[in-house]
Amino acid sequence: MVKTIVRFICVVCFVNTANLSAQQSKTIKVLFVGNSYTARENIPQTVSTIGTYAGSTIEVALSTAEGASLDDHWHQKRGLKTRTLILENKYDYVILQDQSMRPIDNPDGLIRDIKWFSKYTTRHDSKLGLFVTWAKNKSHYNQQVQIINAYVKASKESGGFLIPVGNKWQIAKEKYPDIELYDKDGSHPSKIGGILSSLIIASSIIDDFNNKDLKAIIENCFVELTDYEKEFLFEIIRFK
Repeated sequence: MVKTIVRFICVVCFVNTANLSAQQSKTIKVLFVGNSYTARENIPQTVSTIGTYAGSTIEVALSTAEGASLDDHWHQKRGLKTRTLILENKYDYVILQDQSMRPIDNPDGLIRDIKWFSKYTTRHDSKLGLFVTWAKNKSHYNQQVQIINAYVKASKESGGFLIPVGNKWQIAKEKYPDIELYDKDGSHPSKIGGILSSLIIASSIIDDFNNKDLKAIIENCFVELTDYEKEFLFEIIRFK
C-alpha cells in the first residue's frame, strides 16, 4: 500500500522570517520507503515540518506496508509501487528502511537490496539515504551493533549515506534511561521516539543543519513537550 500521511505536529508559528526563507528555498523532494517503523508517529511529515522551521521546504511522499522488507519494495510485492514512484517523480532523496530484524537475520539480503536500489536511484538522480533502525526494547546490546554494522557495510558497498537513527537511540537509552522511546509493544517508536527519529533524519538532509538554532526549532516546533524532553532532544542531536 502506497500512501502519503499528512499531519502537522507544530501548533504555533515560528517567526515570519523563517516561513519566508522556507518559501524562497528550493523544495527538497523526499520519498520514504519502509514499513511501520517509518509510518508510525508520522515521521515523514514531522521531517517536513522541522524543515519549515529550519528554513527549508521539504515535500515528502511515503511508500510503506506493514512489515515490508526492501525485497518487497524492490519487487513491488504487496501492492507496493516504490520503483514506479522513483521512476515517475524526481526525488532529491530516497530514504530506505528495511524490516527491523533483517539486518540481524539476513544482512546479505539487506545489502543486496540496497545495492539494487542504489543503482536505480543513481539512474534517476536521487541521493540514497539509509535509515539505520533501532533494536527492539530490552534486546541484547549486540543486536544494535549488528544492525549498525549491516547498514555500514551496505553504505560502503552502495554509496548510500547513513542516517544514524539507531545509533542515536542507543546513546539516548544510555544517557536518558527515563525517556521512553518505545511504544508499548517494545518495537515501534513512542511519540518522543518518533520526534527524535525525525530530527535525526532532518539533520541528515538539510544543508548546514548544524549551524541552525536547534533550540529555537525544538522550542517552537514541539511546544507540547516538557522542558526536560526538549533538552533531551537537543543534547542527543548535538551529541557526537
